[in-house]
Amino acid sequence: MCLGMMKRLLSFLCGGPKECRLSHHLKAPISDKLISHNGLIPSEFARQPKSLSEVERWKAIVFR
Repeated sequence: MCLGMMKRLLSFLCGGPKECRLSHHLKAPISDKLISHNGLIPSEFARQPKSLSEVERWKAIVFR
């Protein structure tokens, strides 16, 4: 998926209109699953996954 589309989709789901936004109860398990993959990502990837609460500060490589 294109980098711009993934960034836009996550921004929309995390901070878009209230009727489309993910609730805290849905975001927490997704963030936990992302963080649980730290250390398991191959060395070819420059960055480890971060939680969805930090999506505004993600670099382009994290969106891949």
